[in-house]
Amino acid sequence: MFEIIFGLFWTACTAVVTFASYFSGTTISVNGQIVSQEEFNEMLFPKIFLGIFWAVGLFMLYLGISKIIKNYRTSEYGEICYGRIIDISESGTYVNDVPELKALVTVYVESTGTLENVEEVIGLATEKKYKIGDYIEGKYYNGDINIESYLDESIVPSHLQPLFANLVTKSVEDTIVIDGIEYVKKDSIK
Repeated sequence: MFEIIFGLFWTACTAVVTFASYFSGTTISVNGQIVSQEEFNEMLFPKIFLGIFWAVGLFMLYLGISKIIKNYRTSEYGEICYGRIIDISESGTYVNDVPELKALVTVYVESTGTLENVEEVIGLATEKKYKIGDYIEGKYYNGDINIESYLDESIVPSHLQPLFANLVTKSVEDTIVIDGIEYVKKDSIK
């Protein structure tokens, strides 16, 4: 969702600047010299400069829309699956200096009978909805998962519990949370 909001804002600002530069019909100052609108329209550098801004905005919109389409397809065509969160890390996105978190989830896919590792964004570091070792229920489709709910271990089907039992290599005791960010204790790394 961040990508769509950022892409819309960035593209809207770029559109305003482009419109003001190319369609205002007034004279424009370039390097301290006044040029007419026709002369400005023939210059290559402003087109390249604004083109870079357009490319960034449209790329961010593309990323956001493709994530929405992927999640929609997973919710429509995905199969119910069970999984376990084996790691949580930052996704690289920050909202108001708060990192967005992604979970590495091992999922049992019933149709193929295999375990798959899938990454899914689980919210901001201040929310802390999930922990390492949590069981989840979700929908899986083509390498994507939509986490639908947290599960207690007793609810996970008994034939899957042995598959998930030894997946988590670090426990909650191996981590410490400082200012909403979870760090792994040095002596717990193997």
